[in-house]
Amino acid sequence: RTFPHSNFMNVSATPIPRSLGMAFGNMLKLLLMTTPPPKRFSVNTELHPFSIDIIQNAILRETHRQGQVFYVLNRIGPLEKRLETLRKQMPNTRFAIIHGQMPGEKIKRTMQQFTKGDFDVLLSTAIVESGIDIPNANTLIIERADLFGTAQLHQLRGRVGRSHHAAYAYLLIDESEIMTRDAEHRLQAIVDNQGLGDGYRLATQDMELRGVGEMLGEKQSGHIRDIGYGTYIDLLNEALDEGKASKVERCQINTHDTGAIDKKLFSEFNERIKIYRQLSMSENISQVEDIEKQMVDRTGMIPAPTKTLLTYHRMQLECHQFGIELIEENSPSWIIHYRSHQLIPHSMAQTIMKNNGTKIHGPKSLALCQKKYPLLENVSDFLQEHH
Repeated sequence: RTFPHSNFMNVSATPIPRSLGMAFGNMLKLLLMTTPPPKRFSVNTELHPFSIDIIQNAILRETHRQGQVFYVLNRIGPLEKRLETLRKQMPNTRFAIIHGQMPGEKIKRTMQQFTKGDFDVLLSTAIVESGIDIPNANTLIIERADLFGTAQLHQLRGRVGRSHHAAYAYLLIDESEIMTRDAEHRLQAIVDNQGLGDGYRLATQDMELRGVGEMLGEKQSGHIRDIGYGTYIDLLNEALDEGKASKVERCQINTHDTGAIDKKLFSEFNERIKIYRQLSMSENISQVEDIEKQMVDRTGMIPAPTKTLLTYHRMQLECHQFGIELIEENSPSWIIHYRSHQLIPHSMAQTIMKNNGTKIHGPKSLALCQKKYPLLENVSDFLQEHH
């Protein structure tokens, strides 16, 4: 309201699911900054069960090269007990502690001392996850890492590796505690995506895990796990297009296998996302065919799952032109629903009379036997033959 004619740019290492979902749904523009600062290395990230030996070795290795360590535990009581334990284990190591219940002046003074190198190890809660740049601190230990979110873990990992030295992040879990499946996925995502610039990939996986939330409400995540990301984007695009005169109509296809882009063809995650978006935004069959030609030119071959994906998008556009509003896989048949019985081709009557795997299913629908037409490609060939 204050600056109605201004453009705003939000910068984030790990966008929240809602922002990323809005970008994928064409409500926001998305730009990726993939060039790291010079002489930067990725942070070596390891997942381990909690072990005093691992903690001690990690701290000693860092202090032996005159470096410093962040030790993070997001519970104040256990954090203070951990400080006592470590001081007994390593009496020659200089420790400090900060957390949100301490006076602000003491936190500020302790941070200044740690920045100057007066302490070797800083124990803290997650208050150090942002706004801190200490190039000499290149080892991070996170206890009970399963209690942190994906973005938090990535932000915390960003506190180390801010110089030309190799950096290390140790994610420790308590094997005696039951870990949720979501926590397992979060930790595995952090370990798998430890390269420079992997924040976008992490954010995308977090969005797929937690959902995109509400576009106009307060929830920043949720819902997507119930319907899947592909269906969500289709629903979002449909809602955005409701007020447009040039809305591109598509036939709805409900099938267990909509295909996928083979990772062997395009190993880069960003490339696969780009192609998915191009297919979902195609307005006619020729655009889908152009995408297919580009894939053949680049890779020389198209495996079966990717062929199925292309067929799925081609059929959505083509079958709408045939007058079909819905195709659903309902074993043991494919059910073809027309918008009107008058749109069913006359040639279908001869096929039905021959009992050639086709029968009437309703006033304006047909059923194709899946034994005769097992794949989506077979259904496509059948419909093209009769239209």
